[in-house]
Amino acid sequence: AKLSSADIAAKNLQATWVTGPRLLSRFGGLRPLETEALAAAARGELVPLLHPPFPLADAAAAHTALVSRETSGKVVLAP
Repeated sequence: AKLSSADIAAKNLQATWVTGPRLLSRFGGLRPLETEALAAAARGELVPLLHPPFPLADAAAAHTALVSRETSGKVVLAP
């Protein structure tokens, strides 16, 4: 079964992988992948996952939510 990024976020999971020695030893290393990722971000194709903002006055609640893993994505405090 495949998991989408939305599935991973909804279930508060983390996706990690190991970069193998074959990839690192390729001509150019990771540079072509970095270049493509930055170009995709510049085109707006990569969008960071954000948890709904917490008011700055609720910074303690935001911290509690982070520690208890109730959030997914980046947590923002709004003034």
